[in-house]
Amino acid sequence: MPDRLIETPSQKASDDSGPVQSGLSRQPEAGTAPDELPPLSLPVRIGLHAVGWTLVLVGVAGLVIPGIQGILTGALGLALVSVASENVHRWLRSSLRRWPRLWAQVDKLHQRIHRRLRSRR
Repeated sequence: MPDRLIETPSQKASDDSGPVQSGLSRQPEAGTAPDELPPLSLPVRIGLHAVGWTLVLVGVAGLVIPGIQGILTGALGLALVSVASENVHRWLRSSLRRWPRLWAQVDKLHQRIHRRLRSRR
């Protein structure tokens, strides 16, 4: 996950001759996962892609067919595909940048699914 610039407490110069300087440091955002999660096996990734894209298609159909929760089903499908594909994960993160609380929930689900799949090996 890209780092965000966060203001650090002001620091005085060592000789106290200059003005107080405020610094910016790169720190990871709160509540984010490590940059790299261990890779999943190929059969697991293929299964996640198959189930995830099927749910995305059902979600798209659910937007016009009554009785199917289209947005919820599509979002769940994208969350599953993001576990298998880092590119989809990055795209989803950039798409949900405007809604940080929603992204936190999606990222939490991503980490939970990834941990469960890794523990079953």
